[in-house]
Amino acid sequence: MKTIIKLFSILTIFQLFFAGCGEVRNSNEVPVDIEIETAPALAEVTAVPNPGKDTSPNYTFSSTEVGTIEYGGSCSAGITSTVIGSNTITLNALSEGTYLDCTIIVTDTFGNVSETLTISSFEIDTTSPTVREVTAVTDPTNDTTPNYTFSSNEAGTITYGGSCSSSTTSAVASNNTITLKGASSDELADNTTYSDCTVTVTDAAGNVSSSRTISSFEVDTTAPSLEEVTPVKNPTNDQTPNFSFSSSQAGTISYGGSCSSTGNTSAAASDNNTITFNSLNEGTYDNCTITVTDDASNASVTLNI
Repeated sequence: MKTIIKLFSILTIFQLFFAGCGEVRNSNEVPVDIEIETAPALAEVTAVPNPGKDTSPNYTFSSTEVGTIEYGGSCSAGITSTVIGSNTITLNALSEGTYLDCTIIVTDTFGNVSETLTISSFEIDTTSPTVREVTAVTDPTNDTTPNYTFSSNEAGTITYGGSCSSSTTSAVASNNTITLKGASSDELADNTTYSDCTVTVTDAAGNVSSSRTISSFEVDTTAPSLEEVTPVKNPTNDQTPNFSFSSSQAGTISYGGSCSSTGNTSAAASDNNTITFNSLNEGTYDNCTITVTDDASNASVTLNI
């Protein structure tokens, strides 16, 4: 009986000993990171707009761990630590130019260093295009869809203002010839002067040029109308007789048949016009004609004298 009691006491002592050891071990246990050997993994989420006109653009990347950010290349930012998931940073002010060498690495709390994340290349462009007139619309013109040429030192999107528009919406970095039309129609209106038409170019970075006003021009598709006022006396003994006619528009006189005139009688006024024929020989004249062409190149119906 004494032997059994003795064995029971020894077992109890062993149990207490091992239990005490377990408590000591737990009280001194150091937390272990199950990913202590794993470096943060980085990935690009939202690249910097390319090109862009913001000199302090945003950039978003993801990290699988919290940590400290280190920047490399030509870029830096005020944010120096990451969270798990997406991280948006604002790059410090950059000059105009193209950036190819910007990098990010993240070091976690255990000193594990991520692979280098290279920020996708981007361009900072803060300069607006310069637009200049090259070839104005002929003034006046009888073309209801006339051409106009301007130059731009950058490619971009064309915006029209005023009473004119065009189907051409993109500009190249050179001369650009566009065909004008009405702001709300396929042609420009007749007998109208256009003085408010403008062109602007917006480059890929969003920089907008100053508005270029298209030189004023008139659209005129109406030909002059002629009428005889005072015919040549018939018969006449005057070898340089006068003839009078009216024109609804000013313009240049063209002679046909056996009659002609020089001097100040090559231009017609928008009114009555008296011309003196060049010296004529004796005979009958039945094929003499006059036409008037206005400044827009509209030619009248031929007037038979």
